[in-house]
Amino acid sequence: MDLDLTTKNTKDTKGEKGRRDREGIRIGLAVPMSNYASPPQLVENVAYTKLEEMQVFARRWREEHRGQWFTTGKLSGFCLLMKRTVYEAIGGLDEQFGLGFFDDDDLAERARRAGSELAVAHDLFVHHFGSRTFQGNGIDTERLLQENSDKFAHKWGMPAVGQRAILRPWVEGENCPQITQMNADEGTKNQDTSDRNGRRNEPTSRPGPFHLRSSASSADKNSEVSASLTIIARDEQDNLPKCLSSVAGLFDEIVVVDTGSTDRTREIAREFGARVFDFVWVNDFAAARNAALARAKGDYAFWLDADDVLDPPQRVKLQALLDDLRPGDEAAYVVRCSCDPGPNGDGGQTVVDHIRLFQVREDVRWTYAVHEQILPALRRANVPVRWTEVTVRHTGYTDPALRERKLQRDCKILDAELAATHSGLLGRDGLDQLPNQRVFSASGISDKTVGLAMCYQLANRFARCY
Repeated sequence: MDLDLTTKNTKDTKGEKGRRDREGIRIGLAVPMSNYASPPQLVENVAYTKLEEMQVFARRWREEHRGQWFTTGKLSGFCLLMKRTVYEAIGGLDEQFGLGFFDDDDLAERARRAGSELAVAHDLFVHHFGSRTFQGNGIDTERLLQENSDKFAHKWGMPAVGQRAILRPWVEGENCPQITQMNADEGTKNQDTSDRNGRRNEPTSRPGPFHLRSSASSADKNSEVSASLTIIARDEQDNLPKCLSSVAGLFDEIVVVDTGSTDRTREIAREFGARVFDFVWVNDFAAARNAALARAKGDYAFWLDADDVLDPPQRVKLQALLDDLRPGDEAAYVVRCSCDPGPNGDGGQTVVDHIRLFQVREDVRWTYAVHEQILPALRRANVPVRWTEVTVRHTGYTDPALRERKLQRDCKILDAELAATHSGLLGRDGLDQLPNQRVFSASGISDKTVGLAMCYQLANRFARCY
């Protein structure tokens, strides 16, 4: 078999044009797409959780991508087709890499230096359970990865850089990423965090992330701008996986600011590729959100609560919205938030409007300690607000006891803010700047100096119905 193919982007290589392309470069190694491989071979969010469903998925994948392939600079060698002439020229795997990690990178490097190219068969999907050899033998994968990274760098005289990843075997019945980026920017465990809310808490740089946004290759990314997902969280280990799984692959980066978790919230966030930062809780939601916003590297920021979920139809809408963003087209976007009902049905009809997507700029920051707002800053910056058809589902108040605790917490923060700012609380911003998106019971306000207009402003500003 002679694999003399070439292209730089995923494309159809059938027909006369394909034959002309094949005259250009000789392909020496070819690999498939998979649910468990580093990009650009990775197919994210595969639509199956059982092996019998995988066959259907693989057939559909082949039909949808028939005849498509692309060249690549690196490959995952768990399933690899190698031309005999290339094998005879460069040999097999270098045994110094032992059980794995960088053995395929080394093979690919030797093939390239011998004049061959690497290709990915975009229309071929191979299921990979992943990491069973490592787990079955009790191998310390992090140590082996680092050791072989150093060996590869020494052998080829390259800097010791690469893509860091969490390797997770495929488990039947679960629908979660098998391979997720470990953004090495977030190795905070041994960092000096004495200035907990300042830049000293930002860790040193390590190798960059896997593709977070594109599903198969960089050619799939339609937007000309980048988007950061920002989340503030505390003790959300039960909710965060569902939240991040529902938006996996939509954003260029994930920023999670943790306000004091005692569970696995930080670790889970990192498993999903998030850049994680600690922030000492100061009873101020705006301050925490601004800490996340300050670390966003994207052109736009989109925020979620850890107990928010994006259902599949809404995911499609958000993907389209992100893909339509263009440089210089300044705008902020309103997204609806539908609250899940409690066990007795309370709250099921609650829908509120939030500005969830906006440009990252120094003069746009959150204000107000509770039920924080970004709209006043956007208005001051003359950024127009547009409406969307996207709806986020909020699951956080389905537990009545938890809902009550959160409401009590919010009331205490609100009381403190009222005491500090008194009747001038909202006067500087004006009623016309506040979207009619919240309902507030003013019965708890006893200060008679806060008049009817103030109560109306508070009604619009502070209370959520969930």
